[in-house]
Amino acid sequence: MGGPIPLGRYRRFKKTAYEKRAERIEALAAKLNLPRAALDGHHALALPIDTPPPPVQPFNDPDPFQELTYPSALKAKQAITSELLMPLAELSPEQLEALDALLAQTLRKSDVADYVRLHLKPLVRGF
Repeated sequence: MGGPIPLGRYRRFKKTAYEKRAERIEALAAKLNLPRAALDGHHALALPIDTPPPPVQPFNDPDPFQELTYPSALKAKQAITSELLMPLAELSPEQLEALDALLAQTLRKSDVADYVRLHLKPLVRGF
């Protein structure tokens, strides 16, 4: 096949990737036997108008993805530790009691962040 083409013979050109793909699509369409109405437009395939609306179920939890509150006091303390860049054991006992009281009262991320920013960060050295 790699040699010269003898006179009087004809060798086809190789099919391009586009031509091979078109042949595969044609073979698949012949195999599926789709009606012409399916290809003409959307009016033949329109859904009936009397379909009922999909059922709606509201969230039971106001914060399902825990974007507003911490899931537990332990997760809140881990976030505070990463914010302060130091373990909570280095805080004074009074500060720990105040922090525990705050976490017992609320787990809202904004309230905890405000408390850390106003009360704990100024006491930590380097800030």
